[in-house]
Amino acid sequence: MRRLLIGLVLTVAFAAGVVAGFGQRPAVAATRCWTTECSGGEALYCCRTNGKLLCKVTLCG
Repeated sequence: MRRLLIGLVLTVAFAAGVVAGFGQRPAVAATRCWTTECSGGEALYCCRTNGKLLCKVTLCG
């Protein structure tokens, strides 16, 4: 019975650690992305990460 209890406690502790590891990372939380309006068949997909703005041209459907 004692082994079962210890095994259960260790399993729950491990699962809690795994779940905590899936939290948002600071770099991901600081990222904001958006798409501009489509004009002429092209749009811009922009992301601001840690104060830097990066945009790339995407094709509209």
